[in-house]
Amino acid sequence: MGIRQTLFLAAWIVVILVVTPALAAVGLPGVAPADPLFDVAVKGKHVWIVGFPGTVLHSGDGGATFESQGKPDRSAYFAVDFVNESTGWIAGRGGKILATRDGGATWVQQATATTEPILAIDFVDATHGMAVGNFATAMRTDDGGATWVPVRVAPEGEDPSLNGVAMISSTEAIVVGEFGTIFRTGDGGVTWESVSSGVNDSLFGVAVLPGGAVMSAGAGGVLVLSTDAGKTFSTVETGTTQHLFRITGAGARTLVSGNGGILLSAEAPQGPFVAWKAPSHFWLGGAQVGQDGKGFLVGGRSLVLRTTDGGRTWKRWGEP
Repeated sequence: MGIRQTLFLAAWIVVILVVTPALAAVGLPGVAPADPLFDVAVKGKHVWIVGFPGTVLHSGDGGATFESQGKPDRSAYFAVDFVNESTGWIAGRGGKILATRDGGATWVQQATATTEPILAIDFVDATHGMAVGNFATAMRTDDGGATWVPVRVAPEGEDPSLNGVAMISSTEAIVVGEFGTIFRTGDGGVTWESVSSGVNDSLFGVAVLPGGAVMSAGAGGVLVLSTDAGKTFSTVETGTTQHLFRITGAGARTLVSGNGGILLSAEAPQGPFVAWKAPSHFWLGGAQVGQDGKGFLVGGRSLVLRTTDGGRTWKRWGEP
């Protein structure tokens, strides 16, 4: 990993863990005002939120109330992914991946053979998934994580931080990372090819949108889009220089969250994007919106925002 990325990650950890006071989420069990919340998953009326320290929250009533699904340790959990209301995974610091088959009532740690932070995890179904992280860490599974097989995504001798992964199908996946790197596989991760992103800025998040387009977000307001399953990418104008971290589709709407409380929204992946400022000047993390238009957005300082109209408007969780 390059010096530039090392310094950026060090600064990012400082931003996450040492921040100035801000409004806290109301009534989230076991969550302190300064706790960062990194990601969220929504399936029907079930919602899961993960963060630090060891935060795993669950709601079974559409987010009206939340319960803690335990703090097994003080790990930072950076990512959560559910394929249905029962089956899901969380991933984070120390190479940890935990899986559940009962909606999070119980979590079982899966063997990953790495201690590097797992920054992103994505499953296309209950068996096929990938996880990526620091120092070119990448692994795939064809059995729901019972076994994780290391894969070499970056060329030999290179070890970029791999920040995001998106499964297109059981055999196709896109991985993004440091220095604008994009890698694509069409054979389940056996072989990988480098794809030009057209940018040199680090890419942090990648997602397959409902219409099939693949989008990645990164440093300095960078957004790149593919309409051919990740074979080629072109840049999209965002109108911001804030770092952009996560992408989600809300029906036809595309949402991109970033630093400084910024949330970009567009009616189509090509834009134009309109910026909305969240009631926080800290970073925004993962967001997800269900088919019913109800969804959640999480971020720094225990921020949880809620939408009931497909991401058009948002308000802080717990407010009337």
